[in-house]
Amino acid sequence: MTEQNASQPKPNSWQTKLAMRTYLYLAFHLNNYKDKLDEALLNLKAALANESEQTKEMLQIYLRKSMGEKVSATELSRAHQQFRDVFRGAGLGVLLFLPFSPITLPFIVKLGDKLGVNILPDSFREIIKPKQKN
Repeated sequence: MTEQNASQPKPNSWQTKLAMRTYLYLAFHLNNYKDKLDEALLNLKAALANESEQTKEMLQIYLRKSMGEKVSATELSRAHQQFRDVFRGAGLGVLLFLPFSPITLPFIVKLGDKLGVNILPDSFREIIKPKQKN
């Protein structure tokens, strides 16, 4: 028994303390990032569901208009706004396939905000704006 203990190297105390501190730091931060990731994914799910509902409504309005039914001006303007949002989302989808998109996409969104150009669809902007105010 003593031969086994003697053959195993004993770690220095500073190495043990460093390993414990590193483990505790990573355990705390990874758990914190997991919570943030869960929240972000739930927000994305809500935004996509909202976008889907708005797109269905847009298609119904355009279908009614094409069949000759009476469509109010407010409904038509909502449908046109949603149509623009669909193109914004398609543009963002193309940008996601470019290299370094996790870096370039937030940069493009911030640049668009500074220039006054709406890059994000309305449903995504509604989720992001309350967080930016905090």
